[in-house]
Amino acid sequence: MPLTLNVMGDFYVLGMTLGHNATASLTNNGEVVACASEERFVRKKNVYGYPEKAIAYCLGEAGLRGSDLDLVVLSSRITPPLHQTEDGLQEATRGDKGTNWFSLLSKTRGTLNKVKSIDTFGYTKLAPMLAKGTHQKRVEIISSLLQIDPKKIICSEHHLTHAYAGIFASDVLRDAPSDELLVITVDGEGDMLSSSVGVFKRSDLSYHRIAQSSYAESIGHFYSAVTTHLGMKMLEHEYKVMGLAPYSWSDQAERLYQTFKEHIWIDDQLQIKTKIHSHRFRDFLRDACKGIRFDYVAAAAQKLVETLLVELAQKAIAQTGIHSVILSGGVFMNVKANYEILKLPEVERLFVMPSCGDESLPLGSCYFGTLLHEREAMKKVEPITSLYWGPSFSKDEIEHALKASEFTYRDYGKSIDVQTAALLANGHVVARFADRMEFGARALGNRSILADASDPDVVEVINKMIKMRDFWMPFAPSIMEEHASKYLKPSALLGKTWPGFMMVCFDSTPLAQKDLKAAMHPYDKTLRPQLVNKDINPRYYAVLHSFMRKTGRYGILNTSFNIHGEPIVCSPEDALHTLRESGLQYLALGDFIVHK
Repeated sequence: MPLTLNVMGDFYVLGMTLGHNATASLTNNGEVVACASEERFVRKKNVYGYPEKAIAYCLGEAGLRGSDLDLVVLSSRITPPLHQTEDGLQEATRGDKGTNWFSLLSKTRGTLNKVKSIDTFGYTKLAPMLAKGTHQKRVEIISSLLQIDPKKIICSEHHLTHAYAGIFASDVLRDAPSDELLVITVDGEGDMLSSSVGVFKRSDLSYHRIAQSSYAESIGHFYSAVTTHLGMKMLEHEYKVMGLAPYSWSDQAERLYQTFKEHIWIDDQLQIKTKIHSHRFRDFLRDACKGIRFDYVAAAAQKLVETLLVELAQKAIAQTGIHSVILSGGVFMNVKANYEILKLPEVERLFVMPSCGDESLPLGSCYFGTLLHEREAMKKVEPITSLYWGPSFSKDEIEHALKASEFTYRDYGKSIDVQTAALLANGHVVARFADRMEFGARALGNRSILADASDPDVVEVINKMIKMRDFWMPFAPSIMEEHASKYLKPSALLGKTWPGFMMVCFDSTPLAQKDLKAAMHPYDKTLRPQLVNKDINPRYYAVLHSFMRKTGRYGILNTSFNIHGEPIVCSPEDALHTLRESGLQYLALGDFIVHK
């Protein structure tokens, strides 16, 4: 039964994820009001738990209190309980020593991993029963914190939430040539699943799942296990494996790839299948990769993931006859695999949910809740055109932070974008802080470090200054949208998707290899571009346009504004702290240029 609206015509839904990279999102009638991850506020990367500060920001952006909300949607049904720590409410994790059902199940799974069917049967029967009590406790806590009726707090299923995020955010929803859309979600695991394939009908907003895979058979867990096997941090450094992969291929890598293929495949029912339990992949890799060089392991793993995802897309298209495809879930942060899917001749349109890890779940939760109670509103929801959903700061707030600092600065007012471009054109590296913070893993110009991408030496300069990136990792470019075909090939693919969110890579043209050589993969010459539209972000576009007039080049290097290991900066104080603790010399902070 529809809930009673609080304000005339408004229906506010707060979505949240309590897992890794805890995030909150607020929508009104399905349109995004605000969305941000807790890590940006507490300055701890990938933080777990109740996103208290992110929620406060979202509510503040709309001028609401918790009691004003029409609905709160938690973005998974089976998650660990919240518990109190010195740092506030956090989610119980597998490493906790306290007694909770999640750690108990983890120990049980550890003993039964070698017998996958027994483990899967036990977990799928036991987890939902135990989750009921956990959910009730979470509802009590969140109801008290938000001062909201507990009946207004519900859950959405994990992979359905990923699907809804991609569907309603997508431009494909509006202009696909047919009524039906093919929706594929793949991640590590959520609510006992690791993937789903579904069909969405635009005419009646109905969604029907046609296939799903067990958490015990997971491409995401395989890739995370490879990340850990190579000495990197799972759920954070998978992109480093992808960046390392192009450098090496050999007979040894090919043999390892063939071994991997024997253990993971896609069956004719669109399901991921594995010989062993996904939680035992680390043990498997220790044996399978013994004596094999690290870059060969990365190359074999990347080739497997690309092959599996392409095969899943091809088989799903063949079975459904649907050629407009939406991808969501954390595995699709793999831009190389997305590119391979984009190149398929049977794909007519492709949308990849931006920052499609679990940080995008709250938006899907908001869509789920609005669709549940205000279906007509969802028929009118516009596709997302930007991710600038975070906090902005007034000129007075920025100047207050500057006066409290030790830095010298100058107010350039409306000419700040031209001045920023002039510094870039003169070979300087400039950190840029402007307008609303972007949501998600990719910096999109408002919390970015910028440089002239035609100078390959700038890579070493930026790494020594601040980024400390692994030597094999590429940077990415921001490109003026109308000049994309000068740098990206084949240009025909631009008609299939809009690469404005850095979610798909492209091959580079000879001109790109001249103008953007510092902002592409050094080995395979691919680009992970952000196309900058003058209507979506006019001030950032003005920087690129002014730079183009000075240099004749249509793009610049863009990387996230943060110290290695820290979240992207959020506030003016964060920006000044990063300037202070790094080798950066120039910061464009609002209307001010700060020079160290």
